This record gives sequence, structure tokens and C-alpha cells, in this order.
Amino acid sequence: ENLCLEYVQNFRSNFVRLFPKRNELYLTAKNEFKVEKFVCTTIRPTQLQFRELYDLNKCAEFVAHFLDYEPLENAVEPPSTLPSSTQVLDWGVGDSFDFATLLASFLLGAGYDAYVVHGYAPKYICECDQSQTACPLVAEVSDKADAKDEGEKNPQDVGDDEIAEAKGSDNDDALDADEQAPLSEEKKDDLLDAPSGEYKLKAHGVIESKFLMSAAEDADSKDAPGAGGAPISKAFTPQPVRWDSDDEDEKQVQENEIASSDPLHGKRVHCWVLVRGGKRGVPEMLFVEPSTARIYPVSESPYQGIEAVWNAKNYWVNMQTEKDLVSHSYDFGNNDLWEFVFIDNGPIALVEKEQGERSMMDMLNDPIVDEEKEANEEEEEEKEGVEDEEVDDILDIPESWVNKLKIDRSKFNIRYPPYGLKVVLYKKAKLELFAEGFHDQGMVSRLTVFKDVARTVVKESVENFVNRRDKLMKRIRKPLERMVHESFDPGRPSSLKYLVEWAGKRREMHFYVNARLDGLLCREEDMGKKIVEKFEGRGDNLTYRSIAVKESLESGNSTFVLPGGAHNPDLVVLKMTEKYERNDEKDASEDVAKRTFYVKENKVRTQYHYAKSCITRNTFNYDKERSAEDVGDQLEVVRDAEKECLSEVRRARNETADLITMRKHEELEIIIDQPVFESASSRRDEERKVQEILEEQEQGDKRQLDYLTPFLMSIDPKDLTREDAMKVKENCLKALKDRLLERANIIQNRLNEENKELAKYQAAFQRNQRDNDPDAEEQFEKECSEAMFRIQILEQRLVQHEESALKKYKDMDNKLVADPRLSVLRHG
Repeated sequence: ENLCLEYVQNFRSNFVRLFPKRNELYLTAKNEFKVEKFVCTTIRPTQLQFRELYDLNKCAEFVAHFLDYEPLENAVEPPSTLPSSTQVLDWGVGDSFDFATLLASFLLGAGYDAYVVHGYAPKYICECDQSQTACPLVAEVSDKADAKDEGEKNPQDVGDDEIAEAKGSDNDDALDADEQAPLSEEKKDDLLDAPSGEYKLKAHGVIESKFLMSAAEDADSKDAPGAGGAPISKAFTPQPVRWDSDDEDEKQVQENEIASSDPLHGKRVHCWVLVRGGKRGVPEMLFVEPSTARIYPVSESPYQGIEAVWNAKNYWVNMQTEKDLVSHSYDFGNNDLWEFVFIDNGPIALVEKEQGERSMMDMLNDPIVDEEKEANEEEEEEKEGVEDEEVDDILDIPESWVNKLKIDRSKFNIRYPPYGLKVVLYKKAKLELFAEGFHDQGMVSRLTVFKDVARTVVKESVENFVNRRDKLMKRIRKPLERMVHESFDPGRPSSLKYLVEWAGKRREMHFYVNARLDGLLCREEDMGKKIVEKFEGRGDNLTYRSIAVKESLESGNSTFVLPGGAHNPDLVVLKMTEKYERNDEKDASEDVAKRTFYVKENKVRTQYHYAKSCITRNTFNYDKERSAEDVGDQLEVVRDAEKECLSEVRRARNETADLITMRKHEELEIIIDQPVFESASSRRDEERKVQEILEEQEQGDKRQLDYLTPFLMSIDPKDLTREDAMKVKENCLKALKDRLLERANIIQNRLNEENKELAKYQAAFQRNQRDNDPDAEEQFEKECSEAMFRIQILEQRLVQHEESALKKYKDMDNKLVADPRLSVLRHG
């Protein structure tokens, strides 16, 4: 290691002599013990046991949140001290160099091609100030919302077509016919040429070949500079890599810095991590900011320059004069662009293909190459011996002096030490992060988006939860729209998946259809206007049910009235519609496609499926006021279907009311379930604590039952003299002797009493023997047998006590001699 430092110092002096105008290289720094170390040996590649740290994004987020960031003391110079990552984890705080070293150690251990970069960055990055940058999660949420809402209705716009359909059925026949009938070519052309505002078909455009498009993309990616020839993995997508608002916000911040005449603009020293493409599915060069966990492609990074990069194997000095990092080459095997410190095979050279250069596959398939290879084999064999001698003389970089990095699971679970909470402020947004199990509602993150820069008017709030008994996973609130969107994990009663509600306007409930017996997929309700249910995989082929209603304060016909609840008016059913999918086992003329119940007009219409190659279908209209004799059995079938439909509507209404009531109760009494592994760990901790308490009590009992305690109460054991020790010994032996004699006397007394009782029994028997009483003789034999048994036991106890008393007395004498508190007897 000393030889390495000497070699590095020699490299530094030669570099300064050749390039006197360059800033001093950051080759060595003192560690926490004030010992000079080469910066490459401070990196300790380590793979931790936590699966979350095996991914680039998760690992960067953990480092950014686990440590507290502090700017450099001198903004234009690197730190004089570079402590080990072990010490940084223990401190829980570090600068950009500490962050980058720790993150590079984790990424190298996880298999990434990572490097620590020493360069220059804007002020807001050096100070970890994100208050003027866009929150990356805001763009993710908005993109997902746009993708989800594409093609869906705005709840505020719902009602025109539905209300018209509910109020009257004059043009219902025509609409339903157009809805099911296939369109002819002439009708399609008419619809395509229809003016705006009328119904028209979407033009499909020109069909393009996906194969040709992918081939063109592959060709472009091979010719693209900066890719380094690394294979691009489509499965890997660094998240987050780019957001729509990043470029504008960061450029605006940089312009503000220049406008404010920052005297250190372009000179602020910073350290970050470079991840090269090719390993672990990384498709391109990426810059990772360790203090914020943001990932930038090189072409979109805000950094302003690079002095040097290093990893655990070597150190490279940037010799490129261009300030734009996009035009930089990151081929560390090119000695004209990157000057290495140690001679090493280094990374695989990222040689860019030139025009006219043959590909590797062409070279492998070319027989000329094979002949040249065979011709050069002999020359290579001759040079092997000389090369081996030269390799032996090359100085190797020492191993890392840092111990293997370790993080206790208890600290890892905190995530955001010391209190398990972290707040990050962005432009018009605030992100609150909670460690799992630290929030009383099971919340792990809350993103609040504001409409103003001062962060006073809330536009949207996104909350994520874990381990909740009610299976709530995510909640989105939009106060200005009075909308609440809740997402649930599988396992809830009634298999609820999503619950979306616009207060007083609309409610949507989506379900896990595979977990329901009725195949209900979703239920949508426009308050006081319409209820729509969609089904999937039912045995009766039902796919759709809708109920058009209106609010009414009058009871009217109670048969078609849905109770509105305590504070809501009743709902009068105007129309009910059911749709069925095709059943191939039935003939099309007998397979019902749609059945509409016009409650207000007291009519029913049944439409059947189209037969193959037919543009017409069977349609029957029924008037429920007519007698069954005029229409036949079909009217009874229709009436039964209407009753069943109304019954299902009432059941769905009750289920919705019960579900809403349950949700209110669950929010009032939130229950958090502890994970299985944490429960087992908690149980082990409790058992260990109980065992420690029992051991402490046992040690206390032993101290209280010490055999010398009664004899040392009036004497200080530390100042014990020989006379005092002899007195303690004699008193202890005397107490033992008295106790043994007392025990022997007790046994002897009981033996004497038994002998006296036996003598009384014998004398009484001799006096009564004249009477020749057989019962008395039998009683005497029994009492004598019992008395002799007790006498025999007492005699055996007395003999055993005499033998054990001598042994106990001798053992106590030896114990007193060996007792360290009476050692004065041995050394005196």
C-alpha cells in the first residue's frame, strides 16, 4: 500500500509538470483515522442480503434516503477527508463524495459497471436543493392518469345521451338498431364524410409493418454514437430516467443561476456515479445523482464537467477538452482521451465502429482472418515468455482497506433514520416518505401536488399504504374536483379493486372478477340518473345491465322504487336494460341479445342476435297490460325476467350501501397487520427478553442465597484479616455441624417414638390374648407390620444421614478453603 501511494504521488507530480493549468487531481485523501489512502481503495464492492438493493433505482433511492446530505465545506475543492463507507453508514451523514463512494460500492457488488465521477455541477445539485425542480413522481402519476383516462368519460360531462335515453324512447328503436347492425360500405363512407359533431368512424390510416420498423430501429441503434456497442435490453427501462418537465425546469434553474451572477458557477465541485451500458441490462450511459437518486442519460444530464473517474480497479483522468458531456467519449481504453494511473487490462474498450469497418460476425466468417490468425500464432507464442516477465513487474492496485459493508435489518427497515420520516420539497410538490410500520395508518408515502409555487392550494394528493387489514393500497385525492380514488389489493370482502367517487356526482366500483361468483366486473353510478353494471364470464352470458332512474320525493309505485337512504331521496326506476353475449349452442333467432324494460311505458322489448351473414334480427315488443292469452308464454318469461332484473338491481343497491358503510367504518378504525416475518422476529425478540429477565432473576437469587452472607454481614470482605477469616470458617462449620446434629436428633426421636408405640401394641396384645379374639389378633399383626416398616425406614435414614453428614462437613471445609473471599487462609 505504501508502494501504491508512492506510485500515485509520482503520477501526480508528473501530471502537474505536464499540465500545470489543470486542477489538482483528487488521487488520495485521508480517512477517518487521518491515514492517507488511494481513493480507489476506499470503494468496497459489497452485495447486501436485501433484495431491494439489487436494482439500480432501488439502490440509488436507498442511499439517497438513508443518509443525510451535507454540502462541501469548500464548494470549489474536493474534501480533504474521505472516510470509509462503513463509517459513513455509522454516522448517517456525508457529502457528495461519501454518497457516490457508498453507491458505487453497492452497485459494483450488484454487478453494475459503476464508476465514481469527480466533476462540476450547478449550485442546486451541489446543495441538494430540489425546491425549484419538478418532482419525477408528478410526471409518472400524470402519465398513468392520462393513459387510464384515455377514452373514458369525464364524470361532469356524463348525462346528455343517458338522460335523453332515460327520458324517452321515441328514437330508441333506431338507435338500438344502429348499435347492433353491421354497417354497409356506403354507410361507412357517409359516416366518414359526415360533418363534425355527428357520429363518424375513425380512419385507420396506412398500415405499417412492425418488422420493418423494428429493423430500422436496430439499424439506427447500431450506428448511434455513445452506445459503445453494448447490447440494448428492451426489458430494462431505468425508472425514472426522463420526465417531460425535467429539461425545462433544469434549464430554467441554470438560467436563474447565471442571472443571479453566481460567482462559483461552473466551479462547484461535485461527485456522482456513472453507470456504463452493457451489464445488468443497462442500455446506455447513465449518470446517477446519489443525493437525490435521480437518473439522467448523458445527453440530458445537468453536470458541467468531469475531471476524473475511478472504480475499485483503476483511476482515469479525463483528457478531453470539450465542456459538453454529450460529446465526450467514455471509452476508458482510449489512452488519448482517458489517462490511466495503473496499467491494467481495464474494461472492455468501447471502440466505435467506423464506416467501412467490418463487423465482428464478418471477421469471424472471413477465411482470410483465420489464415492471418494462424500466421500470428507462432509470433504470439514467442512473445508469451517476455510478456509474462513484464506482467510480473506491473504494480497491482491494493485491495480495499474498508471492511465489508453491513447494515442491520432493523436499521434497513427504518429507511429514513432516525425517525423513519423524510420530507422532500419540489417545485409545486411535496413528497413525504414513511418507513414501513411507522405511520399509524400504514402509509409509506404521500405526494402532494399544489397549484401554486407557494404550496398553499392542493391540487392532488397520492397516498400509498401497506399491511392494512382493509387491503387499501393507494388513495388519490383531488380536492378541487372532489374526487377520491382508492385501490385495493386482492382479499377484500366483495372483491373490491377500485373505488372512485366524485362527491354527489358519480361513483365507480371495479372488482376482481375472478373472485366473484356473479362475474361482476364494474359498477358505475351517476347519482340520481343511471346505474351501469358490466359482467364477465357468467353462465347466463349476461355482460351488461343498466338502470335509468330519477330522484323523486313521492313514493309512487313502490314496486319500482329504490330506497335512497336516510338523507337521500328515493329513486324511481324508468328503464332497465340487459345485454347478453352470443351463445353458440343456441340458434341466433332464439338467443337473446338485448332486453329493455320500459317501466314508465309498461312495455318490454326483446332483441335477438344476428344470424351469420344476416343484417336483420328478430325483435319483439311486449305490452305488459295485455293479457297472456294474446301474446302467449313469452310474456310470462319476460315478466319473470323483469322481476329478476329488479331483484338484482335491489341487491346491487344494498351491496353498494353496505360497502360504503364498511369503508367508513374501516377508516374510523384502521387496523395494521404485521407481516409474517416481522411477527416471527418480534416473537424471538420477546422470548430473548424474557430469557434475559429470568437469567437476571436467577443470578439475583443466587446472590441472595449465598452461604457466607450470614457470616459476612458484620465484616467487610475487602478488609478481611486472617483472624476474621478463621472465625468465619469456624462459624460456618459450626452452623453446618449443628444443623446436621439437629437433623440426626429429629430422626432418632421419631425412631424412639415408633419403638415405644410398638411396645405398647405388644403389651396390649398379651393382655387381650386370654380372650382368644381372632379379630384382635389380626389387628395386632397389621399394626405391628406397619410399625416395623416405619422403624426400618427411620433406621435406614439415620444411617444414611450419618454417612452423608461426614461427607457434607468435609466438602464444606474444602469449599471454605477454596473460596476466594477466604483466600487469606491459604496465603497467610
